[in-house]
Amino acid sequence: EPEVSALSLDGKHGAKIRYTYYPAAPASSLGHNNRFSQTLIVFLNGLMLPRSSWDASINAFLEKRTKAGLPYPALLSYDRYGQGDSDRDPGDVDPPPCHGHDIMSAVRDLRQFTLQIWKEHLQKSSPTQSPCLVFVCNSIGCAIARLFTQTYPGTVVGMMFLDSIMANSDYTSIWPNPDA
Repeated sequence: EPEVSALSLDGKHGAKIRYTYYPAAPASSLGHNNRFSQTLIVFLNGLMLPRSSWDASINAFLEKRTKAGLPYPALLSYDRYGQGDSDRDPGDVDPPPCHGHDIMSAVRDLRQFTLQIWKEHLQKSSPTQSPCLVFVCNSIGCAIARLFTQTYPGTVVGMMFLDSIMANSDYTSIWPNPDA
């Protein structure tokens, strides 16, 4: 069963990020060690989609792995500040439309969030290691994943992009000229 919960990031007390955490397969259910016990798959949703948009995919993945008796890692979906069930970013000040956060603050928040989740859920089994992060992302989540990986090298071992946005294109040069 997943844990549906919330936490405040260190330095942003009072504002909660809501998340759904699925623990890794226990070794006892597999009859052997779970080689993915130090892996955390983080689902990064698009701008307009809540974390629940990943539920069907996560459930299908877990069902297939469980039926086959295969190990699976811990899975995590969350709503960024101001999205879904999460509170507004404390950096956003009134009056609207003033926003105190940008994509790099979303990257820093993701780093702090994964560290806190690691300490709370995964570090207990291996207190000297850090998690192997894998990002499954959609839309703006792809840009966040790219910037995270660039900003924190060596922390991400894999990424899957779905409906990725191109963050460094003028959008006209990618289409062929119809008059050519």
